[in-house]
Amino acid sequence: MIRWEMSKIWRALNFIGGLTLVSILYTSCGERGTDSVEPTFSSLYANYFSSACVQCHSPGTDAYDDGVLFDFTTQESAYDSLLSRTVTSPSNPGLCLGVKIVDAGNAKNSYLTGVLLGSYNTNNFAGVSGCRPDQGHINRNDFPSSAQSALLNWINEGAQNN
Repeated sequence: MIRWEMSKIWRALNFIGGLTLVSILYTSCGERGTDSVEPTFSSLYANYFSSACVQCHSPGTDAYDDGVLFDFTTQESAYDSLLSRTVTSPSNPGLCLGVKIVDAGNAKNSYLTGVLLGSYNTNNFAGVSGCRPDQGHINRNDFPSSAQSALLNWINEGAQNN
């Protein structure tokens, strides 16, 4: 009888431990960064771009090799990639050519916002007929709302390298 009770208690503890582990893993895989993302490039890079973007957008990665020539390996190269480039990628064949990746002072016409935020991803993006930003990154669960707000504010405030 005691052995049966101990076995029952042991199974219950294992179940509770499993739930706790699943809960910890689920919450840690949710939003990346912190709630204190500031509308500065250094804060956006430290809290989001350096971890979420560098995996695919740096020399030698698939996206880079496919022609999406963004380099997020350093803050300096990421800033240069975002501010000095226009859409040239084969991912949207010719329809968005020339649209600025980041249009300083204008988040609504910045291709980056169209790629990351569903509410900005529209047909005829930035007034270009037929342009619709790539939708592969929209509303990712690791792009917290604090980073979204900081990104929009950073761009609308002039997209300074600060």
